[in-house]
Amino acid sequence: MIGAAHLSGIKNGIVIDIGVIVNGRSRQTQTVIMSFSSSVLNTPVTDTVSLPLGGGTIIHVNEKEHTVQVEPDSVAYRFDQEALAFGGKTMTGTDIAFAAGLATGIGHCSVKLSSFIVEQVLDYVKELVTRNIERMKTNIEPVPVVLCGGGSILIDIDQSFPDVTQVLIVEYEYFQLDYVVVICLDGANRSFCRL
Repeated sequence: MIGAAHLSGIKNGIVIDIGVIVNGRSRQTQTVIMSFSSSVLNTPVTDTVSLPLGGGTIIHVNEKEHTVQVEPDSVAYRFDQEALAFGGKTMTGTDIAFAAGLATGIGHCSVKLSSFIVEQVLDYVKELVTRNIERMKTNIEPVPVVLCGGGSILIDIDQSFPDVTQVLIVEYEYFQLDYVVVICLDGANRSFCRL
């Protein structure tokens, strides 16, 4: 999340993996961790809700009932062999984004899907993200939202979200860069717990 904050220039807002940025840093929470020797540790961790949603997420379709199921499985590292956009036979989140006109330039095949599939998936994703943004907020003030990672292509940034001031997207070529930025920015600011 620190990398997303740096790349977008946002110092306070919501990030997906959904978490909160406060003054350019990830909000921390305390959690209890049981160690190998049954000792209990109360240690700070980044306060996030991780959604199993990405470009490789498999979309399951029931044509008879006109329903779709999104998550939890993924084609993962086989993405460039199995996704429809690459000539594969598995419908993924990226294929939905292509069919909806939300993404271009990945893969080598055109993707055409039934509108009921595309609409149901995008509605589901918007509802899931909206619900979890609300879950992470600590007050009623509207916040900016920073989208990064593979699941961000499934969100139409032209749609409005309740209590969101703006939606910023970190372009797909920077998906892994946010981790590099964290390493560079956070290198001198490590905190350690002694046991």
